[in-house]
Amino acid sequence: MAAADHQTLRLLDGRYVLERLSADVDAQDDGVLAVVRGPDGGACMRRHDDGEDAWVALWNGDAAHDDRSTAWAR
Repeated sequence: MAAADHQTLRLLDGRYVLERLSADVDAQDDGVLAVVRGPDGGACMRRHDDGEDAWVALWNGDAAHDDRSTAWAR
């Protein structure tokens, strides 16, 4: 059985918003969950508990896993 076959998802605390990446984003800020940079700019997933379009985060990154096992849900 592969390691990804028997891992557990957990719900991260808080709610998150996906934003267009701006020049002043610091990936080390406590509220920043992820930063993606690309040729067309990028995106930032930031904690924002009161955000109108906030998402909850399901995470399975505590151990090695298949990259399809991380999900975001509204």
